[in-house]
Amino acid sequence: MEANEDLSICVNQGTDSCRLKSAKKLSVAKLRWKMLSKALKEGPSSVQMKPPLGSSRHFASFGLLMFADKKYDEMRNDSKKYKNQNDSDEKGKWYRVTSCEDNDFFLEVRLLTEKIPLKELFYGADNTGNICLWPSEEVLAYYCIKNKELFNDKVVCELGGGMTCLSGLIVAATSNAKKVILTDGNERCLQNVRDIVERNSGSFGETVVECTLLKWGNNTDIDRFTDAIDVILCSDCLYYDDGRQPLVNTIWSLLKSTGVAVVLAPLRGQTFQQFVELTREKFETEQVMVYDTTVWEVHENLMKTMYPHTYKPELHYPRMIVLRKPSNFDTGFMK
Repeated sequence: MEANEDLSICVNQGTDSCRLKSAKKLSVAKLRWKMLSKALKEGPSSVQMKPPLGSSRHFASFGLLMFADKKYDEMRNDSKKYKNQNDSDEKGKWYRVTSCEDNDFFLEVRLLTEKIPLKELFYGADNTGNICLWPSEEVLAYYCIKNKELFNDKVVCELGGGMTCLSGLIVAATSNAKKVILTDGNERCLQNVRDIVERNSGSFGETVVECTLLKWGNNTDIDRFTDAIDVILCSDCLYYDDGRQPLVNTIWSLLKSTGVAVVLAPLRGQTFQQFVELTREKFETEQVMVYDTTVWEVHENLMKTMYPHTYKPELHYPRMIVLRKPSNFDTGFMK
């Protein structure tokens, strides 16, 4: 079975019937308190986040991408600029990302390990993307590698891409996309993405890559991209109660009438379903449980070997939401 055919499986199955009842809602207050508590233990000025794939989470990765933490002599463009460059710096650690799905593909990304100023926690800055690379980000990035032809000649935007915007970077490096716009609402994340783009500048071919600060619901950030995006990518960005409606509105504003948005996120309590309900007010919405045979096989194996102590699907297995504006629902994109 081909990956694209998998998208037709389990579409519009009732999520109430398949939702795991043991899922627990993670509140914003709880997430912030965990960071604040760590900050108070380690000092009044900052909190140290752990690299590379998991902070304090027990389950860190589906193993779909390989991250090698070693030095590399040259970048893909044969530039000498980074020859013998150290794999660590004051902000974080550089990794070489590869995938068995594409032997020609690799990127170098930096996962942040620098301390986050405590004042950012008090003033409400969303630092979730600074903490780690979340499993949903890995899965969406892998999906983009396997389905790179979907992005050819398209303008692609990743929303809430965190410290790496890994899915958008992979689209830029592996497809013939016309343009890829990498966004996050956190300036610390975005600066790291800019550094990653510069380091991999020889990997994007004819694709134009742009990094920009974009806060959902902020008209100033959104206006220049209104009705300009063919494909929106977004992973694990549904956890904040106050963020879901602005995200829906932002997707609506950015998408062309013929565009499509692909969102991946785990159930995580009611957060997934609440987002789905909001999207139905504007979009034609598809829910996809099985969107890739390899990802599903890994999930089934994890259920046999690591459930429920380490692997908890309600927190870790990302479901797919495909959004289209009503006039474009039957275009066949991603079918």
